[in-house]
Amino acid sequence: MSVNDRITDTLHTQDAGEVIELQLDNCNSGGTIADMKISEKFSRLKSLHLCNSNIRKLDGFPALPSLRRLELADNRLEGGLENLQSLPSLKTLNLAGNRIKDLKTLEPLKELEELTTLDLLENPICTADSGYPDAIFDLLPQLVYLDETDREGNPMLEDDDEDEDDDDDDDDLEDSRDDGEVDEYEDDDVDEIEDEDEGDASTLLDDGDAQGEALFDDADDVDDDDDDDDESDDGNSDSEGAGQKRAHDEDGSDDEDDDNEGGAKRQKSDDEEDDDFVDDLDAIVEPPL
Repeated sequence: MSVNDRITDTLHTQDAGEVIELQLDNCNSGGTIADMKISEKFSRLKSLHLCNSNIRKLDGFPALPSLRRLELADNRLEGGLENLQSLPSLKTLNLAGNRIKDLKTLEPLKELEELTTLDLLENPICTADSGYPDAIFDLLPQLVYLDETDREGNPMLEDDDEDEDDDDDDDDLEDSRDDGEVDEYEDDDVDEIEDEDEGDASTLLDDGDAQGEALFDDADDVDDDDDDDDESDDGNSDSEGAGQKRAHDEDGSDDEDDDNEGGAKRQKSDDEEDDDFVDDLDAIVEPPL
């Protein structure tokens, strides 16, 4: 696939001004940047990968003010680095595996004040006779890392590479804010969060009210049950009292009946005694003939 075909596919899903990264490694470039569809329309492009793309010349490289990483390894570049001076934000430049022979070819890179990482491995310049690598650090004092090591030979820390990626993300966020996209998005998020919070608060209040009402209802039910129990107890007490009274009255009536019966018996006995006394008296008064 050619570089232009890959760019065309990318532009089917995104506008050029929205593209942040272009991965064009191993695509045929046609030999020069001028033959590619890379233009200043890619105004927000941060990372451009053109490794092993058969690039011989950098003529016509577009002005990309946001570009931070440019990967040009394994091409056939011998010079023309002055065409990169339209990249003021460039921090990382990979030129490994090209045909750069001398320091003079690298002099245009002095204009790139943000450039901190440069890779020149497998170029003819990488020989002890050229004073490499110290001569490169002297030529480009803004460099922190050359071929992934610093001036003292210490390897590049992974954190530094991650920090650069974080800077790119922060810049993307800042650009979005400048365009008003993130602010609108954040405002929508804030509104949604506030709505959710209000909804949660309302739900909690409603649940609290419902629980409170349920507690009051339970309390009323308990009071009603207590009143019913009291009334039941009073009714039972009254019933028991009435029963006891009826039992007492019945006992009294039985006692009364017993007294009356006893009195009757005593009265009968007295009458019988009187009759016997009269008979005896008659016998005395009227002697037998």
